[in-house]
Amino acid sequence: MLGGKEAAMRPINTFKTGLATGAMLGLLHLVWAALVASGWGQAVLAFILQLHMIHFDFTVGPFALATAAGLVGLTASIGFVFGLVFALIWNVLAARAV
Repeated sequence: MLGGKEAAMRPINTFKTGLATGAMLGLLHLVWAALVASGWGQAVLAFILQLHMIHFDFTVGPFALATAAGLVGLTASIGFVFGLVFALIWNVLAARAV
C-alpha cells in the first residue's frame, strides 16, 4: 500500500549495512580470485567483456595469494564505507520523510 503507514522509510543500522555491503563486494572478489587460481579467470573475463562488446588484448596474470588477499580486503573495506555512507544518507532521508 503506497502512501500508507506501511510505506514509511525506516532507519537502517549503518554498521550492519556497511558490513553487508563490504561482505558482498569482498565475496565477489573472492570468487574472482578463485577463478584466477583455478585457471578460469581468462575465459570468464573474455566472456564478460564480449557481453559488453569490449574487444582488446589482455592477459590475466598468475594467481598470487598475497595479491588476492589484498584485493578481497581492499574491496571489502571500500564496500563497507559505501554501505555506511548509503545507510547514513538513507537515515537522513528517512528522518525527513516522517
